[in-house]
Amino acid sequence: MPTEQELQKLYDSLNEQRKTLLASRDVAKDIQQIGEQSDLNISEINMLLNEVGLVILGIEEKDTLSDDLIEVLGIEPEKAEIIAQKITESVLSKITWESEDNTSIDEIRKALRDNSKTVNVKNIIANLK
Repeated sequence: MPTEQELQKLYDSLNEQRKTLLASRDVAKDIQQIGEQSDLNISEINMLLNEVGLVILGIEEKDTLSDDLIEVLGIEPEKAEIIAQKITESVLSKITWESEDNTSIDEIRKALRDNSKTVNVKNIIANLK
């Protein structure tokens, strides 16, 4: 698992747009509303928030969000696809997805990806600000 310094380096490498989205209460409310409209319970909504946070951090890929939701939430593919589409339209579409070529950051992301199902984005963000 990456150290706190490595996580700080990852967070610092994010553009301001991503940092703002991670800290935005409005984004969290949008995600929560999508979860509620999709009949997710509180625990599932928290997992959804975490998964979206992992995508914004660049730990998980935005193109695999639907598959990740199937795995993490245990929901059917059709429902996961609808939720992922709504999240993409309301949150992820606000991100400029720049190409990054930073080997050390990529190594940190790989380590986090390997452990992404146990990573708590809220804790990471709280420790990095």
